[in-house]
Amino acid sequence: DRELERMPHRIHVARRAMHPRAGTTDAIANPTNATPTGPPTDPHFAGHAVATDAQFEGGADPTAKRDSGPAIRAAVASGRPVYLPPGQYLYYGPGINHSAPTIAGAGQGATTVSLAPDAFFIDSDQPWLRLSLTGIRFDGGLGHIRNRFRGSNVNDLYVVSDCAFVNYKSCSISTNSSDNPYWKITRNIFHAADCRASMGIALSGLTDGTSISDNSFRVNNTVK
Repeated sequence: DRELERMPHRIHVARRAMHPRAGTTDAIANPTNATPTGPPTDPHFAGHAVATDAQFEGGADPTAKRDSGPAIRAAVASGRPVYLPPGQYLYYGPGINHSAPTIAGAGQGATTVSLAPDAFFIDSDQPWLRLSLTGIRFDGGLGHIRNRFRGSNVNDLYVVSDCAFVNYKSCSISTNSSDNPYWKITRNIFHAADCRASMGIALSGLTDGTSISDNSFRVNNTVK
């Protein structure tokens, strides 16, 4: 039973364009407080599918010399949580379309995914059992997490934390579900390409049990 009061029909979370304080630009582009972690030294990632493993379409390329999209999608399709080691990766699309995408990077200062101008990283047309996206810096693209499914999507938690979303042109995180509660969006940076046609977060429908906290909205359009 849901004990929390339902939130309004549609939540738009975005902010008027703000100018970062002097000296903060480098911190957005290349944070220095993230420590690369991952297999085999970090037990937290035990059992993860490592996207750079050759079994996944030859492995994702951490040197950004070729598209890592096929390898990342293959790792997600394995059904295991996915670990994206430190490095810079190209992602041309299509977006990941899976019922339970769980993807972790080594920290937004260590794992970077650069998207093609018209790409989404996760772009789904089906209900999610769960979602987890943590510790990655995303650069470019139209947006990063989009679900076009319009029916009820009431399952587990949908977690987005400790990521940086920069230089996107549309909406970083968006849904179209009539009922999609239990989002936990925390400790992220949202810094769009401009402040005219971009939003940080747009969750549709009923979103009870959702928390959006400790995020930094740097450049996004104001939603009224």
